[in-house]
Amino acid sequence: MFRSSLLFLFGCIAISAAVALPGRAGRVVGGSDAAEGQFPYQVSLRSAAGAHFCGGSIVNSRWILTAAHCAAGRTPVNTVVVVDTVTLDAGGVAHGAERIVVHPQYSEGNLANDIAVIRVAVPIVFSSRVGPVSLAAELLEAGAGATLSGWGQTAVTGLLSNHLQFASVDIITKEECMNQHGAGTVGRIHEFSMCASSTVGAGVCMGDGGSPLTFGGLQEGIVSWGVPCGGKEPDVYTRVSAYRTWIAQNTVE
Repeated sequence: MFRSSLLFLFGCIAISAAVALPGRAGRVVGGSDAAEGQFPYQVSLRSAAGAHFCGGSIVNSRWILTAAHCAAGRTPVNTVVVVDTVTLDAGGVAHGAERIVVHPQYSEGNLANDIAVIRVAVPIVFSSRVGPVSLAAELLEAGAGATLSGWGQTAVTGLLSNHLQFASVDIITKEECMNQHGAGTVGRIHEFSMCASSTVGAGVCMGDGGSPLTFGGLQEGIVSWGVPCGGKEPDVYTRVSAYRTWIAQNTVE
């Protein structure tokens, strides 16, 4: 565990890695309002009652990519995918889930293989505002100007934001990430993890879990966990390029 014995999954809050509570929808810390169609691949994952709990990205007309910690324990009955909106309280097209596939080696204890896909019951109709994201094929060790988008809280006790947010962050090496997090995260940064940070306090928070991190138009990462929210420690993502084969095998239209 790490600081204050709190492990924050950005789709929910896990206290002492035992008790999980739904994350409250809000915004990326330090972000800006997204324009309609700016992130055509961004989706909001919601409960059957309409409450946003995680983000995700469109892989093709039938499949959504997200984090395993967002999907584990859920069923299609209580999972809805909403596309074509930048606001949580209006607009968008809702798609019921048909199937949820969590990576078979996902570990809730240390968040290894934090990746999942969700099949929608009715194909998503693509337009100028809705479309799939391209997946990175190679490891990107470091790079400035990656883009995070999602609906996460402004802070641990932040007010809710109704509008999709985005922020620029820098992808850093795994070694630098581990050094900044320290010994308290041993075992939680894996071979297929990647990290991003920001010198201006931008970052992810609860409600951003499963959302995409892109660089050069390619999705590089999936929001997994971190020390909330927008603090000095880097945010940790699942590295998409390491799972391209698994994604392809499990997202056949």
